[in-house]
Amino acid sequence: MRHIRTVTAILAVGLLTVGCGGSEDGNGGSGTQSSAEAGNSKSDQSDQSGESGRAEEGERLPVVVESPAGEPVGTSPTISPSPARDADFTEKVIHELRKRTVRMAGAMGSTSGSCEGGEITLKAKAATECTVAYADVEIPWTVTISDSYKEGSFFIQYNAEPGKGLLTGEGVRAKLWEDNHRYSEEMRCEELPEAEVVDLDADTGHKCQIVNKRSDGSGEYTVDMAVKVNPRGPSFDRLR
Repeated sequence: MRHIRTVTAILAVGLLTVGCGGSEDGNGGSGTQSSAEAGNSKSDQSDQSGESGRAEEGERLPVVVESPAGEPVGTSPTISPSPARDADFTEKVIHELRKRTVRMAGAMGSTSGSCEGGEITLKAKAATECTVAYADVEIPWTVTISDSYKEGSFFIQYNAEPGKGLLTGEGVRAKLWEDNHRYSEEMRCEELPEAEVVDLDADTGHKCQIVNKRSDGSGEYTVDMAVKVNPRGPSFDRLR
């Protein structure tokens, strides 16, 4: 549940807390393990993959993933300018939704936001549909005011849930590199879109892979991974 504090009728950003059924990330949970998380070394990955769990000398995907040019966006990306102290509740929430959309994308990009009717309805349990535009796509969000809200409350608690996921090629490649570059010989992906709306926590139809040498020195093997997106960003599921 998020909190925004009001002071003598002027809204000011208060402490944003995590909890209330996973409001921070919408669906909660940490997603599936990437191949890097499945083992602590190249040999671990080779041993864990097994004959039935790896594509023997599989076809290489076309795009080699290299070190990202910039730093990861992190859990709280900077979106400038920040709302002024006297900005209204809707403006402050939209700014937070833009930050969370960038986090989900895994890459910085131009964003803007709006809410149905021009503002968030401030009533207990009221739900307002909002939208964040990123590049050329739009991500829907539902903002729900807590059932404890009372007019003139010092704190305004709310929950924000994304209706769809945001996949970006840059974000997927950056996450693949972050998860695997210490343990893998090579990382590759399909040609990925700049930005695409996808279902949350579902196979997006896109694929990446890691390439490693076998621990016995007999050659290389590939591990193909389905690309998914959750509110914290891209994730990967090993394909078998």
